Amino acid sequence: MSGNDQDVLFFIEHPGRRSRIRRPAKALYRDQQRRVAYLDECELQFRQLGAHDPKRRYIIAYCLPPDHPTNPNHILRIPYIARSDETIEDRDDVLALVVQELMVQEAMR
Repeated sequence: MSGNDQDVLFFIEHPGRRSRIRRPAKALYRDQQRRVAYLDECELQFRQLGAHDPKRRYIIAYCLPPDHPTNPNHILRIPYIARSDETIEDRDDVLALVVQELMVQEAMR
């Protein structure tokens, strides 16, 4: 099951949740020369984040609220690299703070 299917199924089964964290799934990728390979989900975005240990890669899936003006119930998949000593709990209150911090950092760029 691909990462997209996992996230949709998770938010259907847990309607009270707005976010979750998980390991990247394998995804089929085709490059410009039409070569095909299985890579980690969001592999190209992870590579842009610099040198890191692939074991620390996570995807934070964040479901926008149903009353969002442009994209109701859209699922954002955010690549995230955990620090070596960091453990992240799979709870909405914890993940909402991480997502907010990431969005503020991106807005400041």
